[in-house]
Amino acid sequence: MELGYLGIILGTIAGLFAGTLIHAISLRLPARMDPLGPVICHDCQAPMPAIAWIPLLPVTCSECSVRTNWHKPATELTAAALVGIALLIHDLTLTGISVALFALVLLQVLRIDWQHHLIFTIVIVPGSLLALLLALLESRTEFLASFVAAIGAALMFGFFYALALFIYRRRALGRGDILLAFLIGAMARFELVVPALIAGMLLAALGGLFLIAIGKRTRHDFIPYGAYLCAGAIFVLLLPR
Repeated sequence: MELGYLGIILGTIAGLFAGTLIHAISLRLPARMDPLGPVICHDCQAPMPAIAWIPLLPVTCSECSVRTNWHKPATELTAAALVGIALLIHDLTLTGISVALFALVLLQVLRIDWQHHLIFTIVIVPGSLLALLLALLESRTEFLASFVAAIGAALMFGFFYALALFIYRRRALGRGDILLAFLIGAMARFELVVPALIAGMLLAALGGLFLIAIGKRTRHDFIPYGAYLCAGAIFVLLLPR
């Protein structure tokens, strides 16, 4: 089914509101709050006015008078762009809708991991179940491909985790990265799981080298590996089949 401009516009608008939700969850989860509560102030964590749910609207906190920072509009615009691109490339099909939803889930993980170096199971589990359910809606074969790819990706990263502990006596990956590999495998399935993981690992290597080169990190500093994995997976999932 070919998607017209109206459908792309409506999907992009829906992506803006999804970005607002992603922003809200990105503030609430690290603060150990209910992820589905109101948008909170990034400075004092007080609830923001209800108009904070309107995308791209600057809002001032009634408690500390701090305005929303650039993270909110940047997240909203990124989410809108991802949904619009997914629908533009894949049309209004199960694949197009799946890719748009996957990109939003990965953006949620990316946003939190980049800022707080945390990957939450409460995001990974629903995302993985969504990926498996969408695969099952296609066929049992696709469901099996999704499940096996997820297990394989998690086992591979589990091996990397154990190998780093054995050789360096320190973690090169976090346990959350193993769960994230499972999520990416469930989304990418057999067809794309290897390119998705390789793209993420390459981005992590290049990003880490760049940060070291400009003096923002040292070889011993933490690099948000999960954020790079998400970026790589989003890029590969958006590509035309």
